[in-house]
Amino acid sequence: MLAGSLGVEIVGVQTSSISDSTGSRIYYPAPQEARDEAAVSTPIQPGESTVSMSVQVTYIIE
Repeated sequence: MLAGSLGVEIVGVQTSSISDSTGSRIYYPAPQEARDEAAVSTPIQPGESTVSMSVQVTYIIE
């Protein structure tokens, strides 16, 4: 809509990035015992959670 009002067309995405307030995540392989325990149902607790993220996209226009 904005591109059209400016008389241009978006033809692709040059770059994109996402950032959140938690910083970088590092994933480690879980030991077998943890994977076995994960098969058991996890209870869901009531409540609220706020998540904040930023997305930056650089478009290619013509």
